Amino acid sequence: MKTSVARWGNSLALRLPKKLAASYNISGNSNVELIEKLDDQALDTVRIW
Repeated sequence: MKTSVARWGNSLALRLPKKLAASYNISGNSNVELIEKLDDQALDTVRIW
């Protein structure tokens, strides 16, 4: 899946498709932790709270 990064004031925001956000119960106030995988240069979401 590909997505985009958007400007949000002085920050950057990762845009998630609505279907993906709903499947992980992610809302506008959710916190997520991203961990970089060193082997293939991808980011993997590991925790949602």
